[in-house]
Amino acid sequence: MVYLLLLIVALMLVSYLAWKKPGDAIALVVLLIPSYLLRFTVLSIPTNFFEAGVLILFIISIFRPEDRRQWRPARHRLPTSLIIFVSLFLIACIISTVISNQPRVSLGILKSWVFIPLLLSWVAFVYGYAANSLKIVNALILSGLATALIGFSQLDTLNRIKSIYDVPNSLALWLAPILVLAAWLAISRHKYSRLYSLFSLPIALALILTQSVSGVAAVVIALTVGMMFWIKPPAKKHYIIILFLLFLSTTTFFFISGRLQYLAAPLLNKDIHNSISVRLQLWDISWDLIKESPILGLGLGQFEPAYQQKLHERFQKFENCKIENCIPPIAEYVFRDPHNWILSFWLNTGLLGLVTFIGINITVIKQFNNLTIKQLPNRAIPQSLLLALVCILIFGLTDTIYWKNDLAVLYWLIIFLILSPSIEVSTPLDP
Repeated sequence: MVYLLLLIVALMLVSYLAWKKPGDAIALVVLLIPSYLLRFTVLSIPTNFFEAGVLILFIISIFRPEDRRQWRPARHRLPTSLIIFVSLFLIACIISTVISNQPRVSLGILKSWVFIPLLLSWVAFVYGYAANSLKIVNALILSGLATALIGFSQLDTLNRIKSIYDVPNSLALWLAPILVLAAWLAISRHKYSRLYSLFSLPIALALILTQSVSGVAAVVIALTVGMMFWIKPPAKKHYIIILFLLFLSTTTFFFISGRLQYLAAPLLNKDIHNSISVRLQLWDISWDLIKESPILGLGLGQFEPAYQQKLHERFQKFENCKIENCIPPIAEYVFRDPHNWILSFWLNTGLLGLVTFIGINITVIKQFNNLTIKQLPNRAIPQSLLLALVCILIFGLTDTIYWKNDLAVLYWLIIFLILSPSIEVSTPLDP
């Protein structure tokens, strides 16, 4: 009862802000992205606090005349190619829902990981167009900071912190691009660079304590790319030295904690299996599944049962193997994703979904180049957003970067905020 009362009060606050101060309401909902974990049911439809907040924002933006006047100019600022790619991506997701063997599961994914993130990102883009995106970026950073601080409370009980999530990698996937946002705003001498430096430190420490090697590597690579392209030579040397020292100290920590030895173990003993060997099996089975359904894929959220079936078949084949050097499969059945964004989008949304997802990223990167040619008041924010996107795509080569509530929202917010053309101007956020 108390839980329900708190939800009602919180949603009433979002509703009030959405009508009176929409910019603040958007920032509040973005800040509370992790509240998707607060789940409830409405008319037998599973939902959560975050989704309810997004729907309130979107519905009120339809009814407010001031908001509707911003929709048309915001729409014209979107590249036509992006509109086409996003539309085709939605079509691919709908087709993947129709062909799914578990339509209820696929409908839930379509709602929570496609439509809800797009609705929030569109509203955020409208207000980014009207004024600036800095408030929304700050909300993302503060949300990451909060989850990082919660994770520190687990130092005494867990070898790898996970904060509010089920596994450490989920925390790493959430923190890595947010760390890039904060760190780049600190590096690029933004007027609040000291504050961003202060925020970056606990987020970076929490990321390291997840012991996600891929996450740390993705952050280092993304920031290095930014330094190579946008930091002037006198300062570039110092920042690269700092980044190298950070990488060296992190590597040392991973060695002392045993993480590097754990990852290298299969190279020394072929009978030892860990997350790397399991990923190799995931990718191998995923490719077999792609060869069976190269055009339509499996359907939204259908990877796990298909993977389990294939693994059962491999065990059966191994049992019937008459050759002495038959290699047994690894008995790891519970995986919801192939842990590689190319395989993941191909299997979830078919070839059309994969191609359009690639097209979305290419279009945004090209549009970013066009935006930075113009005299933006501060290029640090769009640069930080682009580097966060680079971080996501690199991290996604070995992990799940999209098919989860917070990660889908984070991706689409970054995509649309990169395209916001009037970043950090003097106009107030609310019309």
